[in-house]
This record gives sequence, C-alpha cells and structure tokens, in this order.
Amino acid sequence: MASNPVDVIIVDGVPVAKSDVRAYEKLRVRKRMGDATEVRNTRLSGQYGGLYISSLQSNFDLDAADTTTPDDGATCIIDFDGNRFKKVNGAGSGLPGGTDRQVQFNNLGNFGGSASFVWDGAALRVPKAVGGTGAGSSLELQSTTGVGTTDFIRALVGSNGATEAWRVLTDGSVGIGTPTPLAKFTINRNAVVTVPSPGSNVVMHIVGADTQSTQIIMDSFSAGPGFFSRRSGGTLASPSAIASGNSIGSFNSAGRYDASNYSGVTGSFNFMAEENFTSTAWGTKFTLGTTPIGGTVRTVGLTQWGSAGVSIGSALSDPGTGNLSVAGAIQTGSFTVATLPAGVAGRMVYCSNCRVFNGAGTQESGGAGTGGHVSYNGFAWKIAGTNVTAVA
Repeated sequence: MASNPVDVIIVDGVPVAKSDVRAYEKLRVRKRMGDATEVRNTRLSGQYGGLYISSLQSNFDLDAADTTTPDDGATCIIDFDGNRFKKVNGAGSGLPGGTDRQVQFNNLGNFGGSASFVWDGAALRVPKAVGGTGAGSSLELQSTTGVGTTDFIRALVGSNGATEAWRVLTDGSVGIGTPTPLAKFTINRNAVVTVPSPGSNVVMHIVGADTQSTQIIMDSFSAGPGFFSRRSGGTLASPSAIASGNSIGSFNSAGRYDASNYSGVTGSFNFMAEENFTSTAWGTKFTLGTTPIGGTVRTVGLTQWGSAGVSIGSALSDPGTGNLSVAGAIQTGSFTVATLPAGVAGRMVYCSNCRVFNGAGTQESGGAGTGGHVSYNGFAWKIAGTNVTAVA
C-alpha cells in the first residue's frame, strides 16, 4: 500500500483533489497555541493559515506578504521560520458565547478599555448608539420584555456611573436628579434625591438646592418671553367653551408650617372669565388674593375688571371704566407745606401743618396750622374744598 493512498476526496458528490483540500486547510485551519513564545519556537511554514493563542484569547492570520512588521507579542508574532501572524481586526477578546467572558470588537484591533464594543455578561459598552441613516429612522430603548410594573430606564454618569442623571418610570414619569419623580416631569437640584410630594395632578415639579433660590429664566431674542395658560371646558376628546367665573390661569404660593406639611394656597394672582366665552366675547378680570396675619383663609384684595375699573377689597362690583372703588379708608401720603411734591392736577395728599378752617369758617393763625388734605388744581396746592392756597 502506498504511503498516501487517498488522492481524490468526494465533497458534496464532486471529486476534489487532495492538494486543493490541503490548500484550503492552510488558509482556514487555525492551530491552537499557548502563548507567543510557543509560536516563536515552532516551524509553521505551509501548515496553517492562522492561529488561536490562548494566553491572548485572540485569533491571528498569516500575512505572507508582510516582511517588515516587528514582533510585539500582541498584534504581530513571528514563528521560527519568520512567518508573521497578525491579530485579526475585530477579534473577540474572550470566548464568544461564554457566560463569564467578554466579547469585544474594535475595527482597529485595540481592545481592553479602548474597545468599540464590549459585552461582559452584565453590561454592553458602546460609544454611540445610532437608530439608522434614514430621515425616518428611530432609536428605541426598552426596559423589559415582560409585564412592567416597577421597570425603568436610567442614565448613569460620573465616575464609573456613580451618579444617576435621569430615570424614566414604567408610567412614563421622568426624573432628573431623582429616582422617584412624583410628577410627570421632575427636576431636582438638591443633594437629597427623594423629593417632597408636589400634590396631585402636577405635571412639572422643580426642586432647588438648599439655601439657593430656585429660579426659572427664559431668554428671548427680538421677542418678549412670557408664560401662557389656556383653559377649555369639557375634555380633550370633547372640548367646549369656558364659562363666566372659570379660572383661566393663576400663580399661587404656599409655605411649609411643620416638618411634614405645606399650607394651602396663601397668595394668588388669578385670571378669570367674566362672561361665557364665544367667538366675540372674551371678557376677563384678574384678582390678587392674600391671607391675613393669624388666618388661614385667602381673600381677594384687589380686582381689575374687564372694564379697566379697579376695586380694592372683597365683595365689590365693577366700578366702571377708569374708576376706583375702595371698601375701606384711603390713606394718602403726608407732607408739610415746605415738602409738598411737584403738583399734578387732581392729586391729593395730606399736609400736616397747613392752616385749615375751623367750624366758624376762620382760618388758623400763622404757625399754628393743625393740618388737613390739600389738592393740586394745576397751579397751586389748595386746602381741600376751598380755593385757598395751603400755607403754614
């Protein structure tokens, strides 16, 4: 029997020369070797097209055309015959599929901390995730494949992800600086991540840092910034017109009175409908409400009506265009004759030392004025109800 009895091999029903099979093996078969030193001490010419080196957990291909790259023991290793085996770009740095090993990819062949893609059995590390290249491409983040009840998505930043930047809960609530947003959108700048309850039906909740004023600043260019509120009757599915007396928008304030509780609304600035709204009727008024010292009930102190009339005090009706109604006394500024301000016709003040008239119609003597109200007639300050100029 000859030493090489097999000259033809049948592959998929087709005879293939043994020499062709051997040539294919040389390109595809990889020899497993322990480390770079074993490679350097082994003659591998004409035997293998590649190696798998266990100590490096990487694949290497034979580069027959390369005659210059030095042996660095990591990306290029030269065998005893001078053949250069070079690390395969994008090779895994662990055993693919192993539950306790890493799978890495980098198209430049750099691994470890600089790998482009790393899966270590617990986390996937990539520098950028892109949804696609088309105008309608999207990128989706999904927290669970099961029935989510306490699932969430969060972003970790800082040293090894030590700081949670934001979190999205199973109901879609978003928290920045807190893992427990109690409104649909919560922003927290405080070192304490558990925020106080904002109450029910709150869409946006902002929590400031200790000892710092919490502010909202809007920058606008070539146009004025502003807050804009809109109210509709009915529902989103079936909206309707608002009615007289409906609040259209308000700014409210409250304060904490013990370690666990905030007060109700203590101060308010409220815009209200003054009539049922139609396409041609949008009458509105605004009110200012405050709470008196020692009380807990907020009352309206000032109202500007749709007519532009103003009333001070509660339970007052519209005084009419340009008019002012006051539910109590009016206290004017107090001056002396020498300090009466520059006059504007119709202005009235109190003059503490002007000489007024007694019940008998006699004006007080010089230097003995007891004071009274004076008004400016466009030329001089006059004692109220007379045409007599105020003097001391």
